[in-house]
Amino acid sequence: MFRLTRLRHALKSNSTWGRSISFSSRTGHTRSVAGPALAVGIGFAVGASCLSGYYRLYADTDSESNGSRDHASPANLPSTFSQSGSYEVVDPGSYLRRRILSVDSWPELGVRLTEVFCLASNYPCEDVSSSARTELIATGQAWAFWGIFDGHNGAATSAHLAEILAIAVTGALGDLYSTYAKFEAEEPASVDAEPLRSAISGPVHPPAEEVDKAIKETFLRVDDDIVHWAAQRALAKPLQGATMELLQPALAGSCALLGFFDSDSRELRMALTGDSRAVLARPVRDAKGRTHWQVHALSQDQNAHNEAEMARMEGEHPGETIGANGRVLGWGMARAFGDAAYKWSRELQTRLYEGYLCDYPRSNVKTPPYFTAEPEITTTVVRPGDVLVMASDGLWDCLTNEEVVGLVGIWMEKNNNGKESASEALPVDMKPDHTKMYAWWHSEKRFVNLDDTMAAHLARNALGGANIDLTSALLTLEPPRARRYRDDISIQVVVFD
Repeated sequence: MFRLTRLRHALKSNSTWGRSISFSSRTGHTRSVAGPALAVGIGFAVGASCLSGYYRLYADTDSESNGSRDHASPANLPSTFSQSGSYEVVDPGSYLRRRILSVDSWPELGVRLTEVFCLASNYPCEDVSSSARTELIATGQAWAFWGIFDGHNGAATSAHLAEILAIAVTGALGDLYSTYAKFEAEEPASVDAEPLRSAISGPVHPPAEEVDKAIKETFLRVDDDIVHWAAQRALAKPLQGATMELLQPALAGSCALLGFFDSDSRELRMALTGDSRAVLARPVRDAKGRTHWQVHALSQDQNAHNEAEMARMEGEHPGETIGANGRVLGWGMARAFGDAAYKWSRELQTRLYEGYLCDYPRSNVKTPPYFTAEPEITTTVVRPGDVLVMASDGLWDCLTNEEVVGLVGIWMEKNNNGKESASEALPVDMKPDHTKMYAWWHSEKRFVNLDDTMAAHLARNALGGANIDLTSALLTLEPPRARRYRDDISIQVVVFD
């Protein structure tokens, strides 16, 4: 009941026509677990009238956060025993294949392939992924959403965002698109009269700045619910289990990377809060018929290495030390959902500390709020053959944008065209490598192309590549030690037709 109330509060939709939304979730081992059907007021509407701007939303949530075997351990790796009884890992690739949580195709949206991958390092895993499809029957449009939510200080915020953020954005966009809908007929004489589905004339495309504004406002509204609305509700009650449940998403935190694709305009919007990342790999053939891959960065990490972000935060908090040792107030990202310890006033934090089992205000929290959930948004028109890769920073700590796009290129050549690369060079213009993990492992990068799914292919090459012994060792590490050598890694791959 709590989550349903929170969802309704987050939507704040002006639409008057209720719609049942089908929601399901998947974990790494159960694959398909039915989730709740949520009745919310979303849809096309103008004023008080109800249009048949009917759509269906299919949502999936993917994580490795449940179950006792979701972390990498020797018992969970394919193995064999020698006659002496010693343990030997024989095929890390089998383990990586089992971390593929879904493989799907959405031809009605022009999506040839989607893959979702999650490899836990923390226990429980703090990364959660989600995907959703929306059909606007009245306009002939279809939307897709892909989300990666990289949690920290626990998984409460990331799990919450995976359940509601895409749905909340859908509601906001439904209201916006209804405002700009064109009608072939006049509106009904009374609010009780239901206009025909054909009243909307063709696809709807609001101004780009209005779409971006709706997404940004929804991100901020959802975060306000997580941080401030939850605190208000908690303070209205005595300390109890339900109170702590209200506060968990506020006390933890999460980055959010949400992709929104309109199949009619073929516009792909990428909204980022935090330091997850998205790149688009685009194949281009030269005069000799050889395929080269272009790198299109769809997001820019919001962290201590982002000069604009640091200037923004230092300008908001003059005289304070915001960035140090490559961190932002001790954290890796400069924007986030939750993290109420950096958003609540010191007075509120003291009150919650004294009566609600929360932490005492940190010494570096002087003039909150610091972090914001407002996203930066980019828009790209997708072409047939483009490949979208979204991932949490666990992947980007190991691989550059260019390496990921090049690895996509050699996988596509082998699996689509049956061609092995004739050289070790990736089919992309390389840039300097500033990633840190291979140096931390005291190993050189050597890539391989062995996996039958693109996401597992990227993960293998992020975690050792041709060095199978290193890959085996990294996968065998158990929490909490595993976190010293690799982060949770979530990957979503989308191939467009």
